[in-house]
Amino acid sequence: MAAPTAELAALALKTVPAAPVLAKGTKGTKRNVLTNSFKVTLKPNQPFYLFDFRVAAIFVNKKGEEKEKEVTKQTKDDFLEQDRKRASLIACLNMKRSGALKGEYLYDRAALLIGLQEVAACKGGEFVHTLTSKTAPDLFAIDSIKEAKEVRVTIKKAADTYQVTTNDMGNKDPAVVKAILSVINLATSQHIFEKFDDYVVYGNGNVYLMEPGKYGFASFDVGSRDKYGGVGMTKGARIIEGASGRSAALTVDTKKTAFHVDWQKVSEKMQQLGWSNNPAEATSCLAGLPCVVFYSGLAKKDQKARTIYIGKVSTKRVKDVTFKDEKTGKTMTLPQYVQMKYNTKIVDTNALVIIDKHDGNTYAPECLLLCPNQRVKSQNAQPVNTEKLIRESATLPERRLAETKTLAAALEIGTASKEQAKLGITVNTTEPIKVEARVLAPVVLGTGNGNTSASGPWAQGKYAQAPLPHFKQWTVLHLTQREGDLTGAVVDAIHRATRNGGWQMDRQMAVRTMCVPIEQDQAAQLERIFKAEKAAGSQFIVIITSHLVKNHFLIKLLELKVGIITQQITTKVAEKISHQANTASNVAIKTLEKLGGQNHFVSKTTADLPPWVTAKGTMICSIQMETPQSLTGKEKEQNALPSRPVMIGWSCDCVRGATERGTTDAQNEKEATHYISSWTYGMPKDYQGGAPYAAAYKEVALSILRAYKKFREAIPTRIVFIRGGVAEGDSEKIRSEELPLWQEVFKSLNAAYNPSFVIITASEMHADRFYAEKITGAKAPQQNLPSGTVIDTVVTNPSKSQAYIQSHVPLQGTAKVTRYTVEHMSLNPAQKMTVNMDDVIRLIHTLCFTHGVCNTPTAVPTPLYIARESMKRARDLFNEWNTKTGRGAAWELDHIIKEFALTTEKDLFGIRVNA
Repeated sequence: MAAPTAELAALALKTVPAAPVLAKGTKGTKRNVLTNSFKVTLKPNQPFYLFDFRVAAIFVNKKGEEKEKEVTKQTKDDFLEQDRKRASLIACLNMKRSGALKGEYLYDRAALLIGLQEVAACKGGEFVHTLTSKTAPDLFAIDSIKEAKEVRVTIKKAADTYQVTTNDMGNKDPAVVKAILSVINLATSQHIFEKFDDYVVYGNGNVYLMEPGKYGFASFDVGSRDKYGGVGMTKGARIIEGASGRSAALTVDTKKTAFHVDWQKVSEKMQQLGWSNNPAEATSCLAGLPCVVFYSGLAKKDQKARTIYIGKVSTKRVKDVTFKDEKTGKTMTLPQYVQMKYNTKIVDTNALVIIDKHDGNTYAPECLLLCPNQRVKSQNAQPVNTEKLIRESATLPERRLAETKTLAAALEIGTASKEQAKLGITVNTTEPIKVEARVLAPVVLGTGNGNTSASGPWAQGKYAQAPLPHFKQWTVLHLTQREGDLTGAVVDAIHRATRNGGWQMDRQMAVRTMCVPIEQDQAAQLERIFKAEKAAGSQFIVIITSHLVKNHFLIKLLELKVGIITQQITTKVAEKISHQANTASNVAIKTLEKLGGQNHFVSKTTADLPPWVTAKGTMICSIQMETPQSLTGKEKEQNALPSRPVMIGWSCDCVRGATERGTTDAQNEKEATHYISSWTYGMPKDYQGGAPYAAAYKEVALSILRAYKKFREAIPTRIVFIRGGVAEGDSEKIRSEELPLWQEVFKSLNAAYNPSFVIITASEMHADRFYAEKITGAKAPQQNLPSGTVIDTVVTNPSKSQAYIQSHVPLQGTAKVTRYTVEHMSLNPAQKMTVNMDDVIRLIHTLCFTHGVCNTPTAVPTPLYIARESMKRARDLFNEWNTKTGRGAAWELDHIIKEFALTTEKDLFGIRVNA
């Protein structure tokens, strides 16, 4: 980047202060809304004492040696999660019943015990209590505990006095806040924990009903026979501003997810999925799942003696696994060994072998049973499961609000709970908290035929900007199986749609058409065609394929490799495109955006829009990342490679060729909301002390700044950074970890470079829902709140500048409103830039109208939307390579970046290729 201007050169880099708490916004029309949060009342002067509570099972081996296995903390997968939590709780309940624990206590089924009084026996510092099969028969009835000699419970004081009281509600110390919330969460979970047969609980907040039908919930299909649907709720306590001052609230929302069928044979599951001969796909579905080793030839009491966690599915067959018997020294196959040792015959010796995650032992799939109550995690889910769950979870507001009240009553967390009353905690679940919201004025959008005002979906106007002029030729390729040639119909429809939008595509870009039979080796065929078309002058290819042909990610890999933009459509779409104007228009708009054009932009005449938003020198950018599973302590010591890299997607308002179109104020107004897409890869924070992660992050920040300087021909003096994918507990890390990296980048460019810098985090990872005070209508758009609804009082964090902004118009279900928090703000006085909460809210809402490929607002601002999609593209490309090559964990970061990242040196950098 060139040296800053004289104005910037005179400034010194300063320490960035923490974000101020801005005054509440006032813009918009007021209306009342209901929340899914309930007020929590705490009895005054109640102290709470914190104790460390440890449960360990003592086993005796054949040599008579004792071996301790900790139950309360997962260390080596010795116990299943639900068994571990159940055993810990039963141990605590036994101590209460026997009088070893006298008084009122809250227990989290792990290592935290909270008492309303001290544990008398702990006055010396530590108390050890022993349980046996005679004193706690229900504890020793658990399969993983029954062989233990005894169970020892050790209780230690966390401090010499109480740790927190109900009078600490006004205390802003994070440790105190955390303790208060732990008390509330546990107080509203004790009843749920103890009802083993009614609920399955994960952590403190995710509760599922064992029999949903008892509460009026119907069963639902999740898209595959090896899984079933579960109904429950998520709940969590938090500190809110409150209507009359800082207070606590409990948020409750319905939740649906998929579970793996209990006790199903792994062999049967693989057959149902169609992956009996596909080790890579089978591994993606099964990795990490706990299974019981089941040998039918043994006595019933010994059939389920051991639990393992699946590591991967091998390419080897059961019949091909051989090893030496330790006693005889003979070599035998796995089926022979199982028959000899466990009196069990393996029926399918041609099945793929399952490898244990920890010990590397091999098992036949038919000898493994999936443990019960196993949720389908994201890494194990199939697309069909995700799609089905999305549809099933799309509950209309009227029904969802009723379900929330039903669940709150079923779980007995309201005022009727006598147990909570003993603890001095009352939750009013009969009346959800009511909040005064505001609805913002419409956004004004610029098009090729004048401005239009929008507060929801709007009519298509003429395109604001045609694609970049250097795009001269395109190709339509139909990879046919048995269909007729559809290229002509597609060309005519796209030409017609672009002419209607005001772009003479047929005059600017010559077209080539190809209709060829699809070959068995699609990768070689497509690469050959892509290279030939690029050599012939084409820069954009529309590819028509059957929806049955799964080659989308292959096409995107080759798009990047060859450096030619692609748009894939199915034969079904191609058949409709000639007689459905909307279909043709959608394809045309995506084509326009991918080639550097612009459908519409935000007009500076939008009411209450800060003037700096559309001014030259204002850079608005976003980053979103997906990180792999954390490394274990042992893996860190061994400097082990993570399972996959960090996927980093980013976007910025700096489309290639912006300055070629002119440098007028009108042009700056258009380019201010015109975004590129890019993605790269990095190492996670826990790899090699975090230095590689920091280097990758700084490289992204540098790329953003350099791209803006190059394509907008201006040094950004005002930067708004919208960071996506931030959970509530991680928001502070943005300021403590990412902010210093940005500051290092600024200083590395020039010690005097000191732009105004605002960091806003966006999160949908919360359980908050908002409802109209009076719900009317039969469909989602009518029942939900209108686009532009803002909630920034009562239920927001009292220590932060925060707002919930619903920008989109939900087409199904109940809206998930994005929460935005101003994490940092440092304004350079020389730039005369002022920012208040109304400015932040208006900026965020306005940017949700600039997605470009649709004429309706999105749920998050466009730069964040593009960054998120770019992150997904990074993940999809890596997964495509990883699956097809069978590399597993063997990958190199430099190779991944070179092959699959859209970095500054790539041909396609500087436009929005994934529109």
